[in-house]
Amino acid sequence: MRWRTNHNRANDLLTIKVQPRCRPLSNSEQPAVYNLATAAAAAGINKSTVLRHIKAGKVSATRDHNGGWQIDPAEFHRTFPPLVTAGAEQPPQQRDATADAMVALLREQLADMRQQRDQWQNEAADWKRQAQNLLPPPQPAPQQAATSETAPATEPATTGNRLLRTWRWLRTTG
Repeated sequence: MRWRTNHNRANDLLTIKVQPRCRPLSNSEQPAVYNLATAAAAAGINKSTVLRHIKAGKVSATRDHNGGWQIDPAEFHRTFPPLVTAGAEQPPQQRDATADAMVALLREQLADMRQQRDQWQNEAADWKRQAQNLLPPPQPAPQQAATSETAPATEPATTGNRLLRTWRWLRTTG
């Protein structure tokens, strides 16, 4: 009988109580702490990325009694923004009366500015037309005489021309 009680004690000592790493979540409640997997899932990244940031000191985390990482959600989301799901409800945009009034005022001012721009463009076109009317009509360009009639048949060879001809000849003959 004594052996049996010792055996029961041994079983009691060897029994490992498994505790969840995070509290169970209700619909709107955040966990008290993240482990690597839940943190990675919350940000839509890989567990190795989270571990790399912990080791680099970018995210502070502590180890629990099992050797796993415990990460504070607020600290984690300081570095990694939470993952936005498509089904997440976005709050409706609040319409502000002062913002609506300012938008209406700005639209009115924009319409006035466009009207003034059109008036200035028309006035500039009128001034351009008046300036063109004041100019004399363009004269036809005199036809240029053939250069062979006015220039001598052969120019006297100068040093510059001779050097230029020599340079051209050397370039073409190689």
